[in-house]
Amino acid sequence: MARVEYDYDESAETWPYFVITLLAVVLIPTTISYVNKIWSRSSSGRKAQVKKYATTFKASNHDQVSQLTGSKGSGKHFLFGDKTLLFLIVGWSLFLYVGYVIHTTELVADANVFDPWEILNIDSSATEKQIKSVYRKLSLKFHPDKLGSLSDDEKEEVETKFVLINKAYKALTDEITKENFLKYGHPDGPQSVTHGIALPKFLVDGNFASPVLVFIYISMIAIALPFVVAKWWDNVRSHTRHGLHIKTAAAFSSYIINNNPAKLINTETIIELISKAEELKSATNLSSEEIEELLLAQLNRVFFDSKKELQKLKVVSLVPKLINGLVDIAATFRNSELCVKAIEAQRYLIQAVNPTGCSDIEQLLQLPFVEKKDQVSKKVPVHTLGKLTTISDGEIADLVGIDKKNAAEVRSVASSIPVIKVLKAEFKIPGESVVTPQSNAHIAVKLLIKSPAQKGLAKVDDEKLEEKETFESLRDPFSIVQDQPVLACLPESPYFPVTVENSEYINGWAVLLTVQRDGKLADSVDLLTRGSLSNLELSQKAYSDGEEVQVTTYKLKLNSPTPPTPGEYHFKLSFKSLSYLGSDLDIPLVMKVQEPPKVEDAGVYDIEDPEEDSIAGAMATLRGEKVKTADDYDDDSASDEEDLEIESDFTDINTDTEDEDEDK
Repeated sequence: MARVEYDYDESAETWPYFVITLLAVVLIPTTISYVNKIWSRSSSGRKAQVKKYATTFKASNHDQVSQLTGSKGSGKHFLFGDKTLLFLIVGWSLFLYVGYVIHTTELVADANVFDPWEILNIDSSATEKQIKSVYRKLSLKFHPDKLGSLSDDEKEEVETKFVLINKAYKALTDEITKENFLKYGHPDGPQSVTHGIALPKFLVDGNFASPVLVFIYISMIAIALPFVVAKWWDNVRSHTRHGLHIKTAAAFSSYIINNNPAKLINTETIIELISKAEELKSATNLSSEEIEELLLAQLNRVFFDSKKELQKLKVVSLVPKLINGLVDIAATFRNSELCVKAIEAQRYLIQAVNPTGCSDIEQLLQLPFVEKKDQVSKKVPVHTLGKLTTISDGEIADLVGIDKKNAAEVRSVASSIPVIKVLKAEFKIPGESVVTPQSNAHIAVKLLIKSPAQKGLAKVDDEKLEEKETFESLRDPFSIVQDQPVLACLPESPYFPVTVENSEYINGWAVLLTVQRDGKLADSVDLLTRGSLSNLELSQKAYSDGEEVQVTTYKLKLNSPTPPTPGEYHFKLSFKSLSYLGSDLDIPLVMKVQEPPKVEDAGVYDIEDPEEDSIAGAMATLRGEKVKTADDYDDDSASDEEDLEIESDFTDINTDTEDEDEDK
């Protein structure tokens, strides 16, 4: 039986490959994930071509908001603040070092490897005659009796060589020896096998040899690596595909299933539900009641000491992702009311506005310097952003109870909050002129993202509202949407920390398609996150003229086919802002399902009756169908000849009447 030995990898042949494999397994997916995240950030930053609307106003929790925002998204301490980047730098440096070790280390040939062709110095395709000829020559050359006086070492070397020559010859000619060689790789049968333990040489030899280092190395491989893999797998199993914890998803689903339809849903209801999220508990080590208290404090603009305020803002910063998950789950139940209330609750938490008792002035409370609802005067009948931009600075100061010097800044921020104006919305099927039954349709919307200060309708050219159908647009109707810039949250709320992690959930509008008949969702909730914000900077005149106005294209893909029965189906298309108050828009939308238009029969592809003397004609005669007789064929031939003669008679006539008319 072959003997198996385990030795330390003293020649450094095993451990570099083992280590570099482990590094690659960890570094490659981490790098891909990190690069994708950085790319999405940079592309978002590059495409947001509108200036940031800065404000001199500082909320009571400004320092804490800046601290939390800066640690996530400002880029401060770029190298040492980003743990993932630091890990990648160290990891890839180690990867390159191990690669260098592999490249510069010479591999030592295994003494147990037996190659008869190399020993006899012949080609592997040599014939038996050639093998015998070479064997005789080498036997005479290395036979111990044929050599003169040699030293003991030289004799031993010659004897060893002679034995190898004999084994090589037998391995290629003797049946039994050849069978051992083919089966075990050696003419003597199974050989001892040595495995190198993947421990670097410096751990078992030299000045660095230490039981502690060996223990650390083994702990990394036997304990740390399995722990990381197990933790990753547990995380995968404990979260949904949208990144929501399964316990949180279960709590949301349970609420939807068991909720009393007669019970009204408001912002406090959403906050109570969100407070039960496992993500918030694990991030803060707080109970659901304590989390709910912090969220209600944010809603009512209640501020705490620095430590507790940071804790509150941390909880609030995680809410948009949870709201997004709640909306996804509610959409599967077609619960439009819960979706709308959840989105509204997110806006109220971002702007720190409690809608109870101030719904008529909530749009004003999101403006800088308007810290309390008691500031807003009831004497001035202005409640919306659009109306506020029409009054003077003095009237603005009187309206919101601020110094006149800050009124211009309030006007500027109010004018920079984007609102939507829909120019055209219709159901479309690529390549079709009408919406046909049981087809894959989408909603195509042409809209303007504009300022509340811009009044009236812009004179937009019809060309901007039409989309030419090309091969590319038919293949991918949504490519035109992806080519538009990413929307940015402008201006940012002074009470909410915008981070890299939550920015994707607070920019743009949620789009809901509901059935007018029962008010339920007709499809999943989508997001409008791409479009042009350049219209915000246009003057009223430039906006009205329409030449510089940029039209945004939005398309909502419908997951369900169109109804099977022709008719008119009424829907409501809603755009719900994810961050701002007063930026929502609802429009009615009618789907007119029609049968596809019939193609007129041009007679070009008519199939003639078969001839009576053909097989097809015989079969048609048996079925009682019409066939073409020999007389019919002669008539057709004569008719064709007449046509040819008539055509030849007119070949010399100039038919370019259009050119003659143009000359006249």
